[in-house]
Amino acid sequence: MENKREDIILAFHKAQEESGSNYIPIEKVKDIAKNFNVSLSEVSGLLTFYTMFSTEKRGKYIIRVCDSLSCRLMHSIDILLYIQNKLGIDEGKTTKDGLFTIERVNCLGRCFSAPNMMINDKIYGNLTPEKIDNIISEIIKEEKND
Repeated sequence: MENKREDIILAFHKAQEESGSNYIPIEKVKDIAKNFNVSLSEVSGLLTFYTMFSTEKRGKYIIRVCDSLSCRLMHSIDILLYIQNKLGIDEGKTTKDGLFTIERVNCLGRCFSAPNMMINDKIYGNLTPEKIDNIISEIIKEEKND
């Protein structure tokens, strides 16, 4: 199953990319199970284990706030609450414009720059409310120019 698991995870990545919305439609999950000749429950178990995948539509920009011990000690919960308040959404939710989704993750592996967040594939550390304001404002500005 180990090699098959790696192949299924690669299929998840491809399916999520193809959806264009940072999620994997449930029909595609069923197709993956069928194509790899494994049960839907096995595929669903893998899918829910890895936080980078979702069957729910998510924003164009996924903000993942680190919840490791190092980040917690550096007030990552305050950072999470600040982002939620700024965007007007709760953890796990997406802004009405479909731009941002907020998630909490166990660790981003950057304890030396706690507190941290990742937006899509880019990690930001040593976060402060001012830094978050600048990062989000820059993303919104770029979106308006596209």
